[in-house]
Amino acid sequence: MKKNKISLLLVTCIMVLTFTNCDDITSENNTRTASFDTLEELASGRLPSLYANLRSRSLFSQAGIPASWSDAGIDTHGGTLFPQEFNPIYNYTYDSGTMIIEQTWAEFYKSIKNANAFIGQVNAASGDDALRESLIGQARFIRAMLYFEMVKIWGNVPLIVSEDISLDTVLEDSEASNAEAEDIYLQVISDLEYAKANLPFKSGSADVASGAAAQTLLGKVYLQMTTSTAFGGVEGGVDASGNAVSVNTRFEQAKAELTGILGQYELETNYSDVFSVEAENANSEVIFAVGFEAGPQTGSDWGDWIGPWGNCRHGGCFSAYPINISFAFQYLIPDGLVSATEFFTSTNASLDPDLYPLPNYTDGFFNNTTIRLSNELLLLGIENFVSDVRFEHNVARFHAQNLVELADGTQASNPLAIFNNQEVVTARWQPWKFHKPNPNPNQGGQGDIDFPYLRYADVLLLMAEIENELIGPGAAVPYVEEVALRPLKSQVLNAIPDLTGTGVSYIVPTVDTPGTSRSELQPFIDSNLESVDTNLFMVTPEESSSKDTMLDRILLERAKELCFEGKRKDDLIRTGKFTEVVNSIKFGQVFNSVATDDIKLNYDQAKHVHWPIPFRELSLNPNLKQNCAYANSGGECF
Repeated sequence: MKKNKISLLLVTCIMVLTFTNCDDITSENNTRTASFDTLEELASGRLPSLYANLRSRSLFSQAGIPASWSDAGIDTHGGTLFPQEFNPIYNYTYDSGTMIIEQTWAEFYKSIKNANAFIGQVNAASGDDALRESLIGQARFIRAMLYFEMVKIWGNVPLIVSEDISLDTVLEDSEASNAEAEDIYLQVISDLEYAKANLPFKSGSADVASGAAAQTLLGKVYLQMTTSTAFGGVEGGVDASGNAVSVNTRFEQAKAELTGILGQYELETNYSDVFSVEAENANSEVIFAVGFEAGPQTGSDWGDWIGPWGNCRHGGCFSAYPINISFAFQYLIPDGLVSATEFFTSTNASLDPDLYPLPNYTDGFFNNTTIRLSNELLLLGIENFVSDVRFEHNVARFHAQNLVELADGTQASNPLAIFNNQEVVTARWQPWKFHKPNPNPNQGGQGDIDFPYLRYADVLLLMAEIENELIGPGAAVPYVEEVALRPLKSQVLNAIPDLTGTGVSYIVPTVDTPGTSRSELQPFIDSNLESVDTNLFMVTPEESSSKDTMLDRILLERAKELCFEGKRKDDLIRTGKFTEVVNSIKFGQVFNSVATDDIKLNYDQAKHVHWPIPFRELSLNPNLKQNCAYANSGGECF
């Protein structure tokens, strides 16, 4: 093992020592002949590689930590159908040898060390001091972002910030011991304070670090530091002098930072524009995004893994993550389509109906025997009954590839097939947020879709959480309602139109006959539309009756607004709701081939608020300690 370690160190040293004149595979701008002697050369030739690191497959791609950590094993979508190596992450059966955990750790430190070395190069290069401060500010923002994610995922990790790339320093860093989580947070705060002070408030492009991005992230950091030790947090942590800081102080600090963002951005009028490739350069809501550009090296997989079924060229793709039906039903409750959200597949007769009750549907909207939308609703279109456009945007109810193939004639087309593929049975609804064009010009993993890491709706709902804690529920209400009312339509159907005596009836297509067309029904839709009752979406007196009930409403709104953006698990851990939510997940809330009914048997709060330190890293570094919840020997742990 020692021999292997020395070999690894030599390879690492060679890589680091040649950092200034080698290709960086994550960057589209570097060449072997670049010298990077000046700040201008570093800005054009090396800085892009730091941003490119963020789009690593293990980091902020859709198959990265948003899927492997942030939205894994919780209640918005279920375990993955494939690839199989993700299943332990969703079912809480992973351990220190799980490859995804090992790969993610390695990618974080690769990116952190690149940022460290870049800062050292900038300090040594000649050029204008204002440019120097800007370059360092951007690098420190990126480093803060990386360490913030690491401390949430692992807790006590090595803190490596050395800018020196000498052999002695590389050897020393390779044997760094775990730093306390409190110290990791202090470094993150220091980096963000520098970035905030030395970057323009707005950068002109959401995928370039700015003072506003640093200030927003700093507010999120302070808020996450309120996480209790029972849920793996630092419960306030310490200040730079090592003195304990109260949770209340962290709430106050978070409020101070996020208050400075209020009014500086605004919610997009159309929810879908937040995620539109066409609107990326004119987006009023995204504060910082991980940028992607279509192509083999710089392209995005957002929309590939989480979306409707279908070939990547047909607007869908792998569709590996089924939606949690109970979560999808949350969008339907205010309009009265569903009055309870418990759900299981009726084919599993062994389940106790008292523990796993069928959902309560409003008469006429659902067919209880098949857990499918009623024929009338299918013909009229469920979107005409749902006030919240987030349902249509975030929940796919169709088979993308089948519809395209039916339309272009590569699949045998008949009226019933087209009808059946437009509103798929609820058990196969899919998460959908990052919409790919149809047809799609890009192969899988080569798209244009950016990842919105920080956006204004998140800030508003974090302010609601803060005000609820510091002042009370009433102070939180305006922030929640600003987000909740944004996606509402002006008119919807409140009941299935009665066609008696009209000469038109609800006829389902057959293989040979088209049935009632949408064009025939459109006049009845138009004449029966009613104004949306916004009161149904406002905070109720019951929800605002206490801090606890208000927090539940805030978390529900965050789930509906920010689903599939990698925020949910951190929210649940921070607010102490993680265990409660995991234990509430029931069989059949996701596609029944995914064994999510087992996760509560595997879940252990003490373990699963963090990942284990990878076994490979422990074997290479004698000073590195394992998380005690994962330690299986009498050795030292933290």
